Amino acid sequence: MSAIANEAKAKPYMTMEELAEYFGVCTKTIANWKRDGLLVYIQIRRVLRFNVAAGEESLRENQLI
Repeated sequence: MSAIANEAKAKPYMTMEELAEYFGVCTKTIANWKRDGLLVYIQIRRVLRFNVAAGEESLRENQLI
């Protein structure tokens, strides 16, 4: 198992940069998926965190990963 996959199990929420590295895409793709409602996230003021498990499930359902 890769270090990134281990990190996803340990961290249920990731930053945009961490999630982009996890999925192997650029941050612009993560922003587009967020805009399209494909990723579950929480935002408190300017802090944004993405739910990894829910995002993975959503992207699989939409056949994007």
